[in-house]
Amino acid sequence: MRVTFLEEMLTKYEQRQVFDQIHQYMNSKAAELDKDEVIESPQILIRETLERTRAVYEKVQPFVGNQFKRNYNPQDIESKINKYRWLKGPAFLILGIRQRHKIALSFFYLPENESIKQEFLHDAVHYSYPEILDIPENQTWFDSMNGVMERMGYKFFSVKKYISPSAETDGETDADTERLSEEF
Repeated sequence: MRVTFLEEMLTKYEQRQVFDQIHQYMNSKAAELDKDEVIESPQILIRETLERTRAVYEKVQPFVGNQFKRNYNPQDIESKINKYRWLKGPAFLILGIRQRHKIALSFFYLPENESIKQEFLHDAVHYSYPEILDIPENQTWFDSMNGVMERMGYKFFSVKKYISPSAETDGETDADTERLSEEF
């Protein structure tokens, strides 16, 4: 079910030429960062990001035990994710989440892309929780989870660093992750 949804989601954004926009954005960011142009397609990067971050659960379970039993309360989910935020660097390193993945995701956080971001977040929540039906009765839950996903994406993928070039990263650095995964 998750694989089918991901394929449909990627097709939808491809047909709407969102990936072309992401590719242009990524190349402009690469130029700002004095990096080579991005060779990988945004479709691949978005797919990898969703699939790999989905795999975080399996990678961190030995460290956190049963802290992530299936829970559908958005506030509890966000609280538990924040509690184990310190695992982000090692998990991203293990999963191969690189700077180019972060830049691809940061595209959705540009102010002019608000409607695309909301749709993408909804799709990401649906991808993460395929057992929750996307029906009107569940709209409140999806809205809450969209907020959680928006905040988590912003924090974990250091979005501020890419959408505002002179911005600080709220005291958190990705130095170790960036140093160990220099490839763009």
